[in-house]
Amino acid sequence: MSKVEVVYSGLIRTAAACTTDIYEVAPDATVHDLFKEIIRRHGDAVRRYLFSDDCLKLAPGAAVFKDGYSIRNLNTTLSDQQKIKVVVLSPMMIGG
Repeated sequence: MSKVEVVYSGLIRTAAACTTDIYEVAPDATVHDLFKEIIRRHGDAVRRYLFSDDCLKLAPGAAVFKDGYSIRNLNTTLSDQQKIKVVVLSPMMIGG
Protein backbone atom coordinates (compact mmCIF):
# COMPACT_ATOMS: atom_id res chain seq x y z
CA MET A 1 0.00 0.00 0.00
CA SER A 2 1.07 3.57 -0.70
CA LYS A 3 0.42 6.48 1.63
CA VAL A 4 -0.87 9.67 0.02
CA GLU A 5 -1.45 12.94 1.84
CA VAL A 6 -4.42 14.99 0.67
CA VAL A 7 -4.68 18.69 1.50
CA TYR A 8 -8.08 20.36 1.07
CA SER A 9 -8.47 24.06 0.24
CA GLY A 10 -11.40 26.25 -0.61
CA LEU A 11 -14.98 24.97 -0.59
CA ILE A 12 -14.02 21.31 -0.30
CA ARG A 13 -12.29 21.96 3.02
CA THR A 14 -15.64 22.90 4.54
CA ALA A 15 -17.38 19.88 3.00
CA ALA A 16 -14.65 17.51 4.21
CA ALA A 17 -14.61 19.21 7.64
CA CYS A 18 -10.81 18.94 7.78
CA THR A 19 -7.73 20.33 6.09
CA THR A 20 -5.64 17.18 5.63
CA ASP A 21 -6.13 13.41 5.33
CA ILE A 22 -3.79 10.46 4.85
CA TYR A 23 -4.99 7.66 2.57
CA GLU A 24 -3.54 4.23 1.96
CA VAL A 25 -4.03 3.29 -1.68
CA ALA A 26 -2.98 0.41 -3.89
CA PRO A 27 0.40 0.84 -5.63
CA ASP A 28 -1.32 1.29 -9.02
CA ALA A 29 -4.08 3.61 -7.73
CA THR A 30 -5.10 6.65 -9.76
CA VAL A 31 -6.38 10.08 -8.75
CA HIS A 32 -9.86 8.81 -9.66
CA ASP A 33 -9.44 5.91 -7.19
CA LEU A 34 -8.28 8.36 -4.53
CA PHE A 35 -11.32 10.57 -5.13
CA LYS A 36 -13.59 7.55 -4.62
CA GLU A 37 -11.87 6.97 -1.26
CA ILE A 38 -12.31 10.64 -0.34
CA ILE A 39 -16.04 10.35 -1.10
CA ARG A 40 -16.27 7.09 0.86
CA ARG A 41 -14.70 8.81 3.89
CA HIS A 42 -16.47 12.17 3.69
CA GLY A 43 -19.73 11.33 1.91
CA ASP A 44 -21.62 12.85 -0.98
CA ALA A 45 -21.02 16.38 0.32
CA VAL A 46 -17.59 16.30 -1.32
CA ARG A 47 -18.67 14.50 -4.53
CA ARG A 48 -20.14 17.59 -6.19
CA TYR A 49 -16.90 19.48 -5.59
CA LEU A 50 -14.71 16.77 -7.13
CA PHE A 51 -16.57 15.36 -10.11
CA SER A 52 -18.64 16.61 -13.01
CA ASP A 53 -22.12 15.08 -13.29
CA ASP A 54 -20.87 11.93 -15.05
CA CYS A 55 -18.15 11.30 -12.39
CA LEU A 56 -15.57 10.93 -15.16
CA LYS A 57 -14.10 14.45 -15.20
CA LEU A 58 -13.09 17.03 -12.63
CA ALA A 59 -15.77 19.47 -11.57
CA PRO A 60 -15.34 22.90 -13.20
CA GLY A 61 -14.16 24.64 -10.01
CA ALA A 62 -11.76 21.87 -8.95
CA ALA A 63 -8.01 22.03 -9.30
CA VAL A 64 -5.72 19.15 -8.35
CA PHE A 65 -2.00 19.37 -7.73
CA LYS A 66 0.28 16.34 -7.45
CA ASP A 67 3.50 17.23 -5.68
CA GLY A 68 2.97 20.86 -6.67
CA TYR A 69 2.12 20.27 -10.35
CA SER A 70 -1.36 20.85 -11.73
CA ILE A 71 -3.07 17.78 -13.19
CA ARG A 72 -6.43 17.33 -14.96
CA ASN A 73 -6.18 13.66 -15.89
CA LEU A 74 -7.99 11.55 -13.29
CA ASN A 75 -6.13 8.47 -14.55
CA THR A 76 -2.82 9.86 -13.28
CA THR A 77 -1.11 7.16 -11.20
CA LEU A 78 -0.18 7.85 -7.59
CA SER A 79 2.90 6.65 -5.75
CA ASP A 80 3.99 6.36 -2.15
CA GLN A 81 4.48 9.54 -0.12
CA GLN A 82 2.91 11.83 -2.70
CA LYS A 83 1.09 14.97 -1.71
CA ILE A 84 -2.17 15.79 -3.46
CA LYS A 85 -3.73 19.21 -3.00
CA VAL A 86 -7.38 19.65 -3.95
CA VAL A 87 -8.58 23.22 -4.37
CA VAL A 88 -12.21 24.03 -5.10
CA LEU A 89 -13.14 27.60 -5.95
CA SER A 90 -16.62 29.10 -5.86
CA PRO A 91 -18.30 29.80 -9.22
CA MET A 92 -17.88 33.54 -8.62
CA MET A 93 -14.10 33.11 -8.36
CA ILE A 94 -13.88 31.23 -11.66
CA GLY A 95 -16.16 33.60 -13.54
CA GLY A 96 -19.45 31.68 -13.40
